[in-house]
Amino acid sequence: MDLLKAENVQDVSIVIDETEFNKIKDYTAACYPREVSALLFGIFLNCKGFIREIIIVPNLSRSQNQFQISTENKEKAVLKANHPYFGVYHSHINDTEPSQNDINEMKKLRNIWLIGSLNKNQNKITVFKLNAYCHNNNKLFNLKLEGNHANNADTIA
Repeated sequence: MDLLKAENVQDVSIVIDETEFNKIKDYTAACYPREVSALLFGIFLNCKGFIREIIIVPNLSRSQNQFQISTENKEKAVLKANHPYFGVYHSHINDTEPSQNDINEMKKLRNIWLIGSLNKNQNKITVFKLNAYCHNNNKLFNLKLEGNHANNADTIA
């Protein structure tokens, strides 16, 4: 993957199509508090990853705060997608920091991970937060997000 070959991974940014961003935001809200999962598809150009397509896949974990994607569902999504496989999205209940299990999987899979969460602020407004990560050379990188949601947060009505 071009991203992981980049000399300065910390300089890589992720651009998410607005429609796809709204898709994961709305799906995360609809299934809250259960974690959700999806696969990311897109392209890399000039140290930018462009997420063009997100395919929701079932979370097979019985735990409310974990996710598991079957090999079969991943293969179906890859065949359905119009762009190359890019990475994984899943939600957390309270924050967007990767768990130790997430980090271990990132080390193995060597792709982009988006982690989203829903939080209520002091005015009881629900806020969707999103962060992008990759693990490279034994180091975790929090990648920049670009676009209308570059502040990594969006309110949900």
